Amino acid sequence: MDLNKKHIHTNGFFIFSLLLSMILTTGCLEKEIPIEPHSSGDTKTSQVILGTDYESQIYYNLSTNSVVNSNETIVWDIAFNVNENNIKAILNSSRIVTLAHTNIPDYNTPLTEDDINGLEFNHDEIQGPNWGTAIGDLYDGSDLTILNLGVDINNEQLGLRRLQIDSVNDQGYFISYGDIELTYKTSLLIPRSNEIEWLHFSILNGTIQNLEPKIGDWDLYFTKYIELLDEAYYYPVVGVLSMPEGMEVLDDPALSWNQILVADWDTLEFSTAWNEIGYDWKAYDFESAEYSIDQERCFAIRTANGREFVLRFLDFYDQMGNVGSITLESVER
Repeated sequence: MDLNKKHIHTNGFFIFSLLLSMILTTGCLEKEIPIEPHSSGDTKTSQVILGTDYESQIYYNLSTNSVVNSNETIVWDIAFNVNENNIKAILNSSRIVTLAHTNIPDYNTPLTEDDINGLEFNHDEIQGPNWGTAIGDLYDGSDLTILNLGVDINNEQLGLRRLQIDSVNDQGYFISYGDIELTYKTSLLIPRSNEIEWLHFSILNGTIQNLEPKIGDWDLYFTKYIELLDEAYYYPVVGVLSMPEGMEVLDDPALSWNQILVADWDTLEFSTAWNEIGYDWKAYDFESAEYSIDQERCFAIRTANGREFVLRFLDFYDQMGNVGSITLESVER
């Protein structure tokens, strides 16, 4: 046996292996092994039905492409942020509920008609409570406030009620409410919960309404609400709010569906405003008395649990031509 020839063969194999390894590692081959790009999920289409009078409020889950829960707009007046140590309250914008401060510390103070007429009733900021609420800072409770309960499904006025937040602690919100004339007064606790963000309450009926799905089970809120138009006047509109804490939305008309799908989302400017999706993906033509949909307008959505979706709207009518049926298309990145 020639030991030298065997040695040369071994060294040659080693050198060849080393060169091959370097080529593969540095990627200098003319025909590289292709790397599969991240593939998006299937595009899904669904319909959310608010009703021809927009009488429903609907909680929607993008991951399952389904309605999680719904309720009539009439069933609540005010909702309290009950999870963890949050201290906020919002009004039912669907019913045009508004609130006025009296700056009176004693709930039992009589009010005259002139007192009521002199009050200024305010809406919440629709961008969300971080932008401002009609009731304001509740860390030390509130003064005596007056709620205008807005209108029912037939646009009939529901009247005024007293409301005072007596105190707030780790148990929840201790409130008192009743009629203007002080013929009755009720006090109760709106308890905290680790499962939901907002617990709803009907002053009209004196009942706590557990309407909201559990945290993480929903992403979008389809509803009628009050929007400030042209920075001049409030008007009821129908749209979509991204209410859960941690939700982010991008509305950039310059980006198409395909561009949003492949974009680097970390370079885009998302918003946490509840009404970033809003209502104006549709427009009303007064001559034809019909709504049209901007199907090219797309929204990038990052959910509270970090999932990413692209969404657009296709229709505002059902097959019979009735308004209030929103058809949407979405895909997960």
